[in-house]
Amino acid sequence: MKSHFQRLYEYENWANGRVINTLKQINNPPERSLLLLAHLLISQREWLHRIVKKTTTNKFWELYNLDQSENLFQQNSEEWRHFFLTIQEDDLNVPFHYQTSKGEQYDTPMFDILTHLINHSSYHRGQIIDSLKGVIEPLPVTDFIVFSRNP
Repeated sequence: MKSHFQRLYEYENWANGRVINTLKQINNPPERSLLLLAHLLISQREWLHRIVKKTTTNKFWELYNLDQSENLFQQNSEEWRHFFLTIQEDDLNVPFHYQTSKGEQYDTPMFDILTHLINHSSYHRGQIIDSLKGVIEPLPVTDFIVFSRNP
């Protein structure tokens, strides 16, 4: 199961990189695209910091410029890679206790949190790509199957 989530995070990184590279080709990327990208990346950071007991901001919606998002993308990549190197297979089944940004307390197995993050990012990448229709062609392709074809 650990290798499955590690592979999904590699996909996540690949797909986010494709979105960032597309946005870099636009002189003035749409604000909505930048807001959604920042939210996606901030969410990755906030969840990881919850998991590893680092300080979190609990601010999930901030507008970053593209350079700020790209920096956060790089930081997240390093921190998540380290996380997957250190986590044990059994850790994925253990209920993880955390507090939401609204102060609610939950216990959720790590595999459910990781599944949520992958789905959350896919959803917002879809919104970003939709916001780029008519702005740039071709649109970035971020489908998992395309990632899986490139070993």
